[in-house]
Amino acid sequence: LPYLPLSPPISPYLDDWGVAQALSYEFCEALGRRFSSYAFEPRPGAVRLLTLLNEYQVPCCLCSELDERSLSDKVEAADMARFFQASICAEDGAETAEQAYLASCVKLRRPPARCVVFEDSPQGVSSAKEALAKAVALVGKHPAYEMMHADLRISSLEDLTLMAIRELF
Repeated sequence: LPYLPLSPPISPYLDDWGVAQALSYEFCEALGRRFSSYAFEPRPGAVRLLTLLNEYQVPCCLCSELDERSLSDKVEAADMARFFQASICAEDGAETAEQAYLASCVKLRRPPARCVVFEDSPQGVSSAKEALAKAVALVGKHPAYEMMHADLRISSLEDLTLMAIRELF
């Protein structure tokens, strides 16, 4: 019988830093091309909620992994820039979502316990809770049972009222 290895053969490119870096740059450029052609639209109910929050002078911060220029371009293209008093982007140096949420609390001059994070992933809800902020889970992409530790779970921003947010505190 011929000898069969138990593990797949190791690629000769695995340890080649130059190849890994070239592939990484190629991937980033392809992602950038795809991202630049995508038109962002706010979720249903987002404009109404943000308008209401601004009317009551509740400061809002946008957290993103994008660079500042891409973030501002996309937010302005979606006509949402007027709703956010601050933003956290790649240049702010937050390595994790928890750090981004804490940095947003600092920028807004609010303690984390008095902030609400809107998230649509279980990891994001966990990050908000680890940053000591309140978490509102947007159910849909992930089922509600995966986000049981959220302070509030909603299926749409249209379902959310200012009183529901106040009741979180």
